[in-house]
Amino acid sequence: MTFLVHYGELALKGDNKRMFEDALVSNIEKQLGEGHFSYVKRLWGRILIEGGDAEYIKNALSHVFGIANFSLTEVCKPNITDIKDSAWSLAQNRQFKSFKIDARRAEKTLPFTSQDINMQVGAYIQEKSGAKVVLKNPDLTVFVEVLHDKVFVYTEKYKGPGGLPLGSSAKVISLLSSGIDSPVATWKIMKRGAVPVSVHFHSYPQTSRESLKNTQQLLGVLNEWSAEPLALYAVPFLDIQKFIITNAPAKLGVILYRRSMVRIAEMVAKQEGAHALVTGESLGQVASQTVENIAAVDQAASLPILRPNIGDDKSEIIDLARKLGTYEISIRPYEDCCTLFVPEHPETRARVGEVKKIEGRLQPELQKLEKKALKEAQKNPAD
Repeated sequence: MTFLVHYGELALKGDNKRMFEDALVSNIEKQLGEGHFSYVKRLWGRILIEGGDAEYIKNALSHVFGIANFSLTEVCKPNITDIKDSAWSLAQNRQFKSFKIDARRAEKTLPFTSQDINMQVGAYIQEKSGAKVVLKNPDLTVFVEVLHDKVFVYTEKYKGPGGLPLGSSAKVISLLSSGIDSPVATWKIMKRGAVPVSVHFHSYPQTSRESLKNTQQLLGVLNEWSAEPLALYAVPFLDIQKFIITNAPAKLGVILYRRSMVRIAEMVAKQEGAHALVTGESLGQVASQTVENIAAVDQAASLPILRPNIGDDKSEIIDLARKLGTYEISIRPYEDCCTLFVPEHPETRARVGEVKKIEGRLQPELQKLEKKALKEAQKNPAD
């Protein structure tokens, strides 16, 4: 089985293109796994895969970031006769009343043009099948790509996820809850090439372990898009919440929780060599996600906080969660630290000066509790 892989924006990377191609080839090999392919190699702006089970390879490639589309293809020599035979071998097993030939010729030294292929191969299939040539919305399209000494002929393009190869961007820390939004945000940042290390804050034993279990299952879904297992830190947050809610105005509780989470996440980032934080916030979706409150949280960070969902409607986030397979896990009944000790009327327009002043009164005890939480955090806890 021969697969031809096309990538999208990698082609625009100029002098860095080779680095992105190397990352994509490596990720494809890891995603396929040993024993499932003979070779994966670059081929004139594309990637060629020789492998075994077609369905297995199709499923694996559909989860590799950086792939625009891919095709199971016939390979023949660069002459019209062989191209005709390969095109008909694919077309004869299909039901179609209309068709077209879509030829591309990268090798310009051959004695025929793309238009020659379109006309001569089209006439041959028309004679064999009796079908009409229709250039717009035909029942069947036969694609022909002429690349140096090889010709690739195929009739199906399978869509890849696009984006950039995982690992081609810097490592990030994702604040991963068991809700709907943060798994989607994590997937989006993976699509841009960043490898996430997830940090989950829990309030066990005040709440059950269901939130952590759900988060581990969500990470399992995200792992389908990574050739190597993604890391998860489970951070106990209950003592910090109790301290804040006891010693600060209730309306600022959520803001102070989030600032504390940011500081702990940055400690994890230092350990992991990560360069940014990622959250699932969408502007204005809930009271804590106003511009003012987001600014108050950002002020606690020294690293950039990336918010891939920031301009999305809730319905858009849910649609993507359904597509990824995280939605059904995220809507299971659970209690997590975000639902614990939430004030009835939270602040919607926090003033940074006021927040810092109140937080200053909580030091150094709050700092001690944050360091203690990091020390007690579990990396990749057992199920």
